[in-house]
Amino acid sequence: MPITAIPVGSLTSPLSPWPQPAAPEVRIPFRARGEAGEARPPPRPREQDLSDEALRPGLPARSSGLLDGAAFVLRRIKIGQPAYLEGDALQSLFAVLRGSFKASVLLRDGRDQVTGFWMAGDLMGMDGIAGGAHALTATALEDSDVWVLPFTGMQAMSAQGPQWQEAMCRALAQEVVREYRHMQVLGGTNTETRLAYFLLEMSDAMQARGYSATEFHLRMSRAEIGSYLGVALETVSRTLSAFQQLGIIGVHKRHITIHSLDALRAVRDGEGLRALPD
Repeated sequence: MPITAIPVGSLTSPLSPWPQPAAPEVRIPFRARGEAGEARPPPRPREQDLSDEALRPGLPARSSGLLDGAAFVLRRIKIGQPAYLEGDALQSLFAVLRGSFKASVLLRDGRDQVTGFWMAGDLMGMDGIAGGAHALTATALEDSDVWVLPFTGMQAMSAQGPQWQEAMCRALAQEVVREYRHMQVLGGTNTETRLAYFLLEMSDAMQARGYSATEFHLRMSRAEIGSYLGVALETVSRTLSAFQQLGIIGVHKRHITIHSLDALRAVRDGEGLRALPD
């Protein structure tokens, strides 16, 4: 089997604003194969040794020795394509290496309800553990790369030592926190409060990943933001314009510049736009 050295960093889109883990040059054995029983075979899956700590967001440290010889599939998912669908049987978890995804559920009237977003470093698919089938659909918001981690293999690794057990517990806890934050957003008494929650959530996520907390590009549409916040697209646009007129933020299409984090926090905390200084 030929071994070809390629820089994993070359897979990153130069337009992607989401935080990207360091990507040293690694040696990848190319192994073209499909995944049995999968209705949507991934394009040219690759197996890659995950011994490099920078390539495995959220997984235990290399020193544990648990990943020696382990290989997972690196999959490219194009914008608008699903990593998995609501109702799919749980077969794998997905660690986001590059890019971003939205989580959504199908409502009885046929509409998609956005319930959250994932970025680089997040682990997707935990929603399928409880019932053995995914409760959400994960859709790429941009061309993205994910590690496909077979769930049976993850279970076997968890049985080998406490570090994997702790990693799985952390991932489950992060899902609980994500759901709690969405409840906080929906608990906002008005659109201004909800949108302020959302922008501050994006700001915190960027800062935690080493990016600017005050200037970033949103990969989700305003309609998707509205679905996440439980308001109409027009209401999102009108509120963004109001924030901009007050000098709290700058908006150019999907590019956001936060001029005053304090003012945005004041809106989030219920003080309202009228309480802001001129």
